[in-house]
Amino acid sequence: MKIVHVTNVISPDKLGGLERYVRELAAAQVSVGHEVVIASKSLTALVPPKELGEDGVVLRRHSSPSKSSVLFALMYPFVIFAGVRKIMREEVKRADLTEGQTIVHAHFPVPALALAVLRIPFIYTFHAPVYREMVGERQGSYALPGIAERVAVFGMKLTERLVLNRARMILTLSDFIAGEARELGVPAKKIKIIPGGLDEVRFALGLTGVSASAVSTPSGPRLFAARRFVERTGVEQLVEAMAAVRDVIPGVTLRLAGSGPREAQVRALVEKFDLEKVVQLLGRIPDDQLVLEYKDATLTVTPTLYLEGFGLSTAESLSVGTPALVTPVGANPELVAELSPSLVADGTSAADLSRALIRLLGDSGYLEELRGRLQSGFASRWGWSNVVRQITEVYWGLGGI
Repeated sequence: MKIVHVTNVISPDKLGGLERYVRELAAAQVSVGHEVVIASKSLTALVPPKELGEDGVVLRRHSSPSKSSVLFALMYPFVIFAGVRKIMREEVKRADLTEGQTIVHAHFPVPALALAVLRIPFIYTFHAPVYREMVGERQGSYALPGIAERVAVFGMKLTERLVLNRARMILTLSDFIAGEARELGVPAKKIKIIPGGLDEVRFALGLTGVSASAVSTPSGPRLFAARRFVERTGVEQLVEAMAAVRDVIPGVTLRLAGSGPREAQVRALVEKFDLEKVVQLLGRIPDDQLVLEYKDATLTVTPTLYLEGFGLSTAESLSVGTPALVTPVGANPELVAELSPSLVADGTSAADLSRALIRLLGDSGYLEELRGRLQSGFASRWGWSNVVRQITEVYWGLGGI
């Protein structure tokens, strides 16, 4: 079977949850014998328009307008439409679509709009409602006047509604996002929930290697969070919470991996609350170190303020055997529900996070009990082999071989 994924940007051009998900899904599909192509926009002229990755995935990149252009918002959908149309003409035959020899699988509304308009049959993974998160994610990178911004959000909502309506099937990674799809008018019978998307080999129990403790050896509990530094992810609330946690839990440290447009604000909070010896900002870290950080942490934290479509960092932590504290937002509670309700904070504020952290870190016996329960392979359902099997069944149900 040939599979063509249509998305916004692909890893390694951009490092983010959606980008990693699509690339790793494509690689996992190649590993079981499929021919896989990813169509995405190019972020720089330094990367080739077409290349074969080491994982066997063919990458097709089309152009996109510069964010520095005053006409960016106006030009963007037209340039993306033209790029997707060109790649589809070269990669997809109508007969193969009809006979199920080729599947088109989209992951982002703007490039998927081209599929909807061109009437190319596709399935769609609805990762999150982009119209709801676009303002907080942009953080002024291509700011619009107030009324224009409201128009852009409204336009994105209409785009998502059209894409969801035209898709043959909607996949989501959580019950929460399935609910968001229903709010946009998608009937429940058209939605299938397939949570997960992580490397079972990399994020596995019983890992060996150089310990992350070689970097830092705290005298107390070690917290870890891997977050993009944007408003939505709650990084600033977590840093502020550490001031109260430090006063109660001796020697506690927070190792915080990630970067983003709110980094200056995060650093300012570290300085404001005199947390230089408590909060360690790691920046972006390589995958091997990420796994070890999860493994060596006493507890990880996912402090999301809004719109957590799945919670990949939480799933990765649980998969290597480390309990994770989450906020009662989006899909977060779904991931820890079977492990313990105590892993869900009462809210998203700094005070809510500090109370939950103090409670959990003050009961080391209970944390060890949770860690022991995770040793039974609690999170195996999120591995790529299981995800690919379920997605392939969806393809088959739509006429695939």
